[in-house]
Amino acid sequence: MHQLLGALLGSLVLVWAGLRLWRPSVLLGRLDLVTRLAFLCWELWAVVQGLSPLLLGFAFFEALFAAVQAWPIRARTGLQMA
Repeated sequence: MHQLLGALLGSLVLVWAGLRLWRPSVLLGRLDLVTRLAFLCWELWAVVQGLSPLLLGFAFFEALFAAVQAWPIRARTGLQMA
């Protein structure tokens, strides 16, 4: 069951990455940021529930990438939502 869910989520990630490369837009970037923050929350929750603290390393990079991804949204004004 874990392998099936991993394969399904991996497929979803590949399709999403392809869409972001094929049709980049501010809207997709913001949606990607929301999902990144949700994933960060799930990682932190898992550590609180007793999973390996090594997960905090991944959580650190998720938070870092979320900050980098959010930076242009705050820095620019007047962007059109496509």
